[in-house]
Amino acid sequence: MNFEVILSEADFNKETIDYVEKHRDSFSFQIHHIFQKEDKGFRKDIMLNRALLLCNTDYIVFIDGDYIPHRHFVKEYIKNLR
Repeated sequence: MNFEVILSEADFNKETIDYVEKHRDSFSFQIHHIFQKEDKGFRKDIMLNRALLLCNTDYIVFIDGDYIPHRHFVKEYIKNLR
């Protein structure tokens, strides 16, 4: 399965860190989680660049935290690549 999730946060959210660490092994795909250790203001672009450096796949899909994708989002995305 050529699929991974890179969770890139421009802040430090202890709840998210704890959740990812607790549930990381329950997913069938690899999850990377990167975040800022201190608040230095708006750093979204820096964090997106850091996420890109971790990518091991040919295609990348960016979504924001306020977006809830449809359950077939990735399947439809892949289907429409062809």
